Amino acid sequence: MGFFDQLRGAQPTAASWPPMVLVPTGLRPVHGEKKSLRQRGYWIHDARTDQAVSYDQLSELVPEAVVFHVAGTSHRRDALQDLAFEPGRPVTLVPEPKNPHDRNAVGVWDWNRRAQAGYVPRELAPGISRALRGREPLSAMCHLEFLDDRRRVGLSILVAPTAFIQSLTVANSEGSDEEEEEEEEED
Repeated sequence: MGFFDQLRGAQPTAASWPPMVLVPTGLRPVHGEKKSLRQRGYWIHDARTDQAVSYDQLSELVPEAVVFHVAGTSHRRDALQDLAFEPGRPVTLVPEPKNPHDRNAVGVWDWNRRAQAGYVPRELAPGISRALRGREPLSAMCHLEFLDDRRRVGLSILVAPTAFIQSLTVANSEGSDEEEEEEEEED
């Protein structure tokens, strides 16, 4: 059963999710990409073991959860610089059934719908659009940002049941600020 099939079925309760925390990543290079590309945001860890939770593990533990890279950010570079798109901030997913290019399109906007970062990837948009109309309230947040020469060029978004996102706390991150300062000094 896939992610969106499970959304239509029985929903786990918040109590059935293992406790998870957001752990700041610090500023890190993106492997396999050009040298100046960096990422910053939050990894998801199991609060009981402090082990990182992969995206596949997350979708098994919280079947409604999905993480995606925002599409179309190259057309909205100025809007991406808005503080509303920092990691940890909520975003709004807005279905666009009258979009002339794709009736399944779902826009990714800041919480107040003032600035648009881009779109849910085309392959995920139909399912996310249906899920947004479903019984289970969903929320979305900026999970990671991608920076090129200190300018935001991309975002990764976590979409999950509202109760799950509200249950996430930020873990104490010893060393993350120091790593970031060291990275910035090297530049």
